[in-house]
Amino acid sequence: MVSNPELIGLLVGAGSVGKHHARVMSQRYRKLIVVDPASTVETWINENLKQGDVYYSNLDSAISAIGDSAKNVTGVIANLALDHSSTFHRLADCGIRKIVCEKPMSDSITPARQMTERAKSDGIRLTVGFPRRFTLAASHVNRASNENLNGPPSAIAVHGGAKCLVTFGAHTVDFAIELFGSEPLRVAAVGNAASINPRGSTLGYWGGAASWEFPNNRYLTMMFTNESSVQSFATIYAPTGIFEMAVNGRITMYKRNPDEVSRDPRVTRVGEVDKQGIEIVGALEASSLSLMLDEVESQSDLTYSGEQLVGSMEAMFGALIAIESNAVVEFPISKSHALYGKSWNVT
Repeated sequence: MVSNPELIGLLVGAGSVGKHHARVMSQRYRKLIVVDPASTVETWINENLKQGDVYYSNLDSAISAIGDSAKNVTGVIANLALDHSSTFHRLADCGIRKIVCEKPMSDSITPARQMTERAKSDGIRLTVGFPRRFTLAASHVNRASNENLNGPPSAIAVHGGAKCLVTFGAHTVDFAIELFGSEPLRVAAVGNAASINPRGSTLGYWGGAASWEFPNNRYLTMMFTNESSVQSFATIYAPTGIFEMAVNGRITMYKRNPDEVSRDPRVTRVGEVDKQGIEIVGALEASSLSLMLDEVESQSDLTYSGEQLVGSMEAMFGALIAIESNAVVEFPISKSHALYGKSWNVT
C-alpha cells in the first residue's frame, strides 16, 4: 500500500481532519510520525494505522527522532490555526522542505505573509488545504458555463445554518477567487462569533452575512445563522443557467430552456432552469490530501502557493475586519490598518 517508500510522513495534529489525513499518509509513506498532545491519539494510531507508525506528544520529540532525515520528510500541519505559523517555522528550522498546511494558513494575515516569504526564500514547497484548487473545479465550471450557459459565471450565493463564515466559508471565498480569476475589490459584512465551535469553546464560530465585490460586476454573498442546524446551499449564477454546489464538492449544472431563451434573450426576462442537471464536478474524496502531497513532492510549479495563499486569507479575514470595524473593507488591506495584524480565534 505504501506509495512513497523512500519518504517519511509527519502529521502535526490528529483531530477530526487530522485523522482523515493520518489514514491517507499511513498508506502513502513507509513510516508515519503523528504528533498530538492528546494521549488518546496513541491508542487510535495502534488501532487504525499500520505497524511501524509512531506517536509523539510534542513536536520537539518528533523532530529529534527525524534527525538527519528531514530532506526525506513531508510535513502536514493540521493542528489549530493559532499554532500553524509556529509549527511551520519549526519544521522549516529542522530542514523540512515539503509542507501542506490546513486552512486557514494562520490565525492572522501578518504571520501568513511571513510564512509565504520564508517558503520562497528557503525553497520550501508550501501549499494550503483547499481541495477544489487541486481538482480544478473552477476551470471545469468556467468551461461548462461558457460552452453551455452563454458566458462566464457572475455570482455565487451561499446560505445555511451553523457552518461559520470562516470554517466553511473560507472554502467558498477561495473558490470564488479562482472562479472569477481575481481577488475581490471590497467586502461588507455584519455578524458575530458564538462559542459553539466543536473544536473548542474558546474558538469562534461566525454567523452573519458577508458580500464580496469582484471586478466586472461579479459577486459572492454568504449568510450563515448560528440559530439553525440546517445544511447550507450554494448556487453559482451564469447568463442562462446555474450550478448547484453540494457540500461534498459535487457541482451540477442546470440550464434554462434554449428555445425560451432564443424567443426573448433579454436578461430581464428571467426564467426557471430545467430540473434535469448535468454533473460537472464529482464529489470530493473524504480526504483530498493525496493531490496536495503529489504536488509538494513533485518538481512542477505549485497550483496554489505564495501570494495566492495570502490573498485568499486577506479576502476571508477582510470580512471579519468589516464586521468588527463596521465599515466596508477595501482590498488589498493596508498594512497600516488597525486590524491588519489581528489574531482571530478561528478554525
